[in-house]
Amino acid sequence: IARHGMEFLRAHGRDGDGNWYFSLNRDGDPLVQPYNVFTDCFAAMAFSQYALASGDDEAREIALTTFRNILRRKDNPKGSYSKIVPWTRPMRSFALPMILLNVSREMEGLIPPEELQQMADGWIAEISTLFIDRETGLVFEHVAPDGSHPDTFDGRLLNPGHGLEGMWFLLEHALLRNDRPLADISVDTILHILEHAWDPEY
Repeated sequence: IARHGMEFLRAHGRDGDGNWYFSLNRDGDPLVQPYNVFTDCFAAMAFSQYALASGDDEAREIALTTFRNILRRKDNPKGSYSKIVPWTRPMRSFALPMILLNVSREMEGLIPPEELQQMADGWIAEISTLFIDRETGLVFEHVAPDGSHPDTFDGRLLNPGHGLEGMWFLLEHALLRNDRPLADISVDTILHILEHAWDPEY
């Protein structure tokens, strides 16, 4: 079943520059442009795990090429499809370091451990110092480059499920490294999110 999916994606999933389409029809024709690097993240994870499970060298090469493409595009994840005017209200998004941390975990076995650890350290630091608010212990979806909270819709946005997902990824790295302080940060943040987001009546 996995091979069936991989062969379909291998044949139809990318444009001429190696960027992954967001969706295809059953014949493999693209329905949505390759507008977002997040699609590439899921493709890299899929091909990485398939390569590790099957020993398929081409799948391994696709995973590595896609991962390098993600790193190249990460500072402008939507490229020409972005509708943001970045200099008016510069903000950083929690979604990017969160998904990159997850991708790095799934790429283990294909990329040298020292290289992966160095990248993961940067994303862990970004999450724990910029996006986890020191005052409330909550994860904000968007912050200013200095970690402050712009008084805008995006700057106030809390997404409990997304915050919990990000803490899951942090916790995986903490367990992998036997890093108790990182585990404590993850658990404390999970509890703050649950306490803030839980509806005690319903």
